[in-house]
Amino acid sequence: MCALDLTDDPPEQKQLRDQAHRFAAEVLRPASIELDALSPEEVMAPESRLWDVFRETYKAGYHLGGFPP
Repeated sequence: MCALDLTDDPPEQKQLRDQAHRFAAEVLRPASIELDALSPEEVMAPESRLWDVFRETYKAGYHLGGFPP
């Protein structure tokens, strides 16, 4: 039995979790399907969707995930 209860998250924590889930569903998953079909050279090309995903990730602030505010 697990002593850690994840159902009583504070509203801020729930909002962050929901945002991350939405970002994954709307941005990361569709891009990963598209990128998986490409060769490594195509993935790294300047016009690749990879760079759009990096920009969106940065804009959403996920590059700061491991650091306190």
